Amino acid sequence: MADREPPEWFKLADLSPKEAYEYFRAKRIVPSFRWSDVWGAEHANAATVAGMLREDLLATVYGKLQIAIDEGRDAKWFEEQLTPELVKAGWWGRKDITDPETGEVRSAQLGSPSRLKLIYDVNVRQAYHAGRWEQAQRTKATSPLMLYRTMRDERVRESHAKLDGVVAPIDGPFWDTHYGMNGYNCRCIQVPISKDGVADLKAAGFPIKRAPKVTYRDYKTKDGDTIKVPVGIDPGFGYNVGKAREPGLAAYKEQQRARLPKPIRDAATRLDDKRKGKRDGG
Repeated sequence: MADREPPEWFKLADLSPKEAYEYFRAKRIVPSFRWSDVWGAEHANAATVAGMLREDLLATVYGKLQIAIDEGRDAKWFEEQLTPELVKAGWWGRKDITDPETGEVRSAQLGSPSRLKLIYDVNVRQAYHAGRWEQAQRTKATSPLMLYRTMRDERVRESHAKLDGVVAPIDGPFWDTHYGMNGYNCRCIQVPISKDGVADLKAAGFPIKRAPKVTYRDYKTKDGDTIKVPVGIDPGFGYNVGKAREPGLAAYKEQQRARLPKPIRDAATRLDDKRKGKRDGG
């Protein structure tokens, strides 16, 4: 039963909303000395790469990522575009870097093919997760639940495989820690679904599970700090990328609206007020 195909309406590939395109446009440049300088949910609104202290290089990297998302470019294109520029700028290989605030020096792996692939993978996947969350919030009146799915192959890590088939309310606390990527190279997705959709999956032989209780473990950073991390999730990934990016996106949209001619700006405001009235039952 578990090997049967899901219902025809359920397609993992058909989940690339246009909202993902705006994800990067709302980010701000944030240089960082080490990966833990920008932690967890802060990544949703920060354009950052650990060990990249030059704002111009960060702008270059995120500019290429924006093009990759807008045009559907793959990791190979991203690597080919960036490698010559990073090599020329000296941001390549293992080198000593200095924290401009503390003077601390550490050896860091800067640019490399594998590093660029990781930068591409995390940023592009999280952008699509953030876009899907915005989309799911608009449709939750008819699809009030969220389903956790893995790719169901030999590459799925055990801790994530245990979550395959979990269904919980979209606005429930489980998705505060388990929405989006749950670790490096994580390919899991979370899909909005209706009660009828859940019934269809059950009929197709797919086990449906209740959300487990979220437990935490202590994680010690290189700075000696102890941080609580959800069990089964890589440090730095235990947050909802969709929720975390909402404040930054709202500010960005307000800036964009301010540039519009006044008649168009006023019409957009009236439309927003009308939508808000419907959501609030007015």
